[in-house]
Amino acid sequence: MKQALTKAFNYYGPILDIIAKSSLKRKGQAFIVFDSEKSALDAIEEMSGFELYGKALKVSRAKSHSDETVKRKAADMFEEHKRKRLMLKGAQSLYTTRSRAFAN
Repeated sequence: MKQALTKAFNYYGPILDIIAKSSLKRKGQAFIVFDSEKSALDAIEEMSGFELYGKALKVSRAKSHSDETVKRKAADMFEEHKRKRLMLKGAQSLYTTRSRAFAN
C-alpha cells in the first residue's frame, strides 16, 4: 500500500513519511507526511475521491502533527509530543475496552 500511495501522492511534493495502518479496525487508513503544508493542501484538494484499489479515497488533514513533522519543526519538543501521543492512545484504548465491556 505504501508504494501505491507514494506513486499517487509524490506528484504533490516530497513525501517524508507514510504511516499505513494494518489493524482490521483501521485497515486502509494511512497518513502521508509531506515536506510542506502547500503540498499537503494541494494533495487534499485534488486527491479526494481518487480511486485506489477500487475505492474512492477520503483525503483530509490530520488532527495532530506527525512525529516526523515535530522532529523537523521543533526537535526539542519531540519527546513531550511522543509522550502525550502515547498517553492519549492509551486512554482511547482504555475507553474502547470499557465501552465494549458495558455494551454487552
